[in-house]
Amino acid sequence: KVDYHVFYDQTEDEFIIKEGGHADIASFTMNWQSGDHTNFNAAQNLGFDKTHDHKTKISYSDESIVNITIDNTNNKLDFTEVTTVEKGLRSSELTAMIEQKTYKSHAQLAEEVEKAMEAASLKNGERIDYSVSWDDYTQKFTIKENGMALDELHLQWQTGKNRPQDLGGTGQSIGDTLGFDADADDVESPQQGNEKADWGIFTSLLDLKEYLSANDRDGIERSINRLDTNRDQMTSRIADSGMKYGRLLVRESITKEVSLGMTERKSSIEDADIIESIMKLKSMSTAYEAALASTTRKNSNWRRYCCQCSWH
Repeated sequence: KVDYHVFYDQTEDEFIIKEGGHADIASFTMNWQSGDHTNFNAAQNLGFDKTHDHKTKISYSDESIVNITIDNTNNKLDFTEVTTVEKGLRSSELTAMIEQKTYKSHAQLAEEVEKAMEAASLKNGERIDYSVSWDDYTQKFTIKENGMALDELHLQWQTGKNRPQDLGGTGQSIGDTLGFDADADDVESPQQGNEKADWGIFTSLLDLKEYLSANDRDGIERSINRLDTNRDQMTSRIADSGMKYGRLLVRESITKEVSLGMTERKSSIEDADIIESIMKLKSMSTAYEAALASTTRKNSNWRRYCCQCSWH
C-alpha cells in the first residue's frame, strides 16, 4: 500500500504529488502521455505537461539515522543479582543510572547500559561482568551476564521501583526505550543438567548405533557431532603427549651430554694428577740418587785421608 500526498503550494502556485515515505518503492511515474486516458487526464488542470510522462525517483539514505534521547524520564534500569553464598541465597536489588544524552546509535546506547549495570554491581561489591548488545538483524537489544557468577539475573521491568506509573512506579524505567515491555520481569538463569555429563567415545558410538536402528536423523547428527568432538579431544591429547615426550627426550639428551662432559673432565683431571705424581716421584728419586752419590764420594775421600795419615 502506497500513501500518496497531493497538495497545492500557494507560494509557487502549483500542485505537488509525492509518496508519503512509508512504502518500499524506488520511484513512481505519472503517465500523462503513455497512459490509457491521455486525452482525458487531469494533467493540464493540475499544471503538468501531458505531452510526456513525469517520473519521480525516491532516494533513501544508506544508513538509518538514530537519535535516542535518554533523560530523567527513562534513564533507570532496575535489576536484581541473585548469588548463592555459604550462608544461603543472597539477593541484591540494584538500579543502573544511564547517562542522560542523545545517542546516535543503538550500539552506543548498549555500551552505556552495560557500563551503568557494571558500575551498580561494583558499588554493591559483586563486580559482575555484563554484556549488552544490539542486533541489527533482529532489531533487538540483548542483556545478559558475561560469565557464570550469578545464579539468576532479574530485569525488573514490572516489579522495579521505576516501573511505569500505571503500575505504581516512578515511570523512569528505560525498558520501553530498549524494547522491553512491562508485562513481566525477564529472568535469566544458567541451565544445569541433573546428571554428570558423559561424552566418552564409546558412549557416542553406542548412541549412534541406537539412533541408526531407530532411523533418528537428529540423533544421528548429534552423535556424529559428538564423535567429531571426541576425535578433536583425542587429537589434542595425542599432540600434548607428543610434546611432553619430545621435551623428555631433549632433557635426557642434555643430561647425557652433561654427564659425559663431567666424566671426561674427571678423567682428564685424574690423568693430570697421575702424571704430576710420577713427575714428583721421579724428581724425588733423582734427588735421592744425587744425595746417595754425594755421600759415597765423601766416604771414599775420608777413607783415602785416613790411609794417608796412618802411612805417615
